[in-house]
Amino acid sequence: MEMADVSDIIDKFNEHGMRLFTDYPTQKHEHCFMVENMIIYLDKKKNSIAVSFLASSKPEVVAQNLLVLKEIEDVDNVFVMESFVYDMNDRFISGEDAHLIVKKSIEHEALKEYTKNQAYTEVLTKASCFEC
Repeated sequence: MEMADVSDIIDKFNEHGMRLFTDYPTQKHEHCFMVENMIIYLDKKKNSIAVSFLASSKPEVVAQNLLVLKEIEDVDNVFVMESFVYDMNDRFISGEDAHLIVKKSIEHEALKEYTKNQAYTEVLTKASCFEC
């Protein structure tokens, strides 16, 4: 049984246009990759990958990325961990709390957009303009 190689994983990222921000060894037989929309942990001893996706990732992007990870030679298993997000203080938050933060952010942006549109409508319908 061959051991999964870090360079093979990086080559696979490059082949599929996945942006690798950084990678580093975490323990003797483990390696971490920070990739756009996900964090990947390689366990070379068990030839497995554990991946955590950004909580706001689209399902089709998650599915495509999982297919890419399954293409990597010498990797026997791909495990999906809890989603994550970084809060305003750059703290790592995972699981349901991460999804709650994403939901609140979407609600905030929607309310901000609605308020802006209401202000535009008010100005356009009620404001007096110059005559041409």
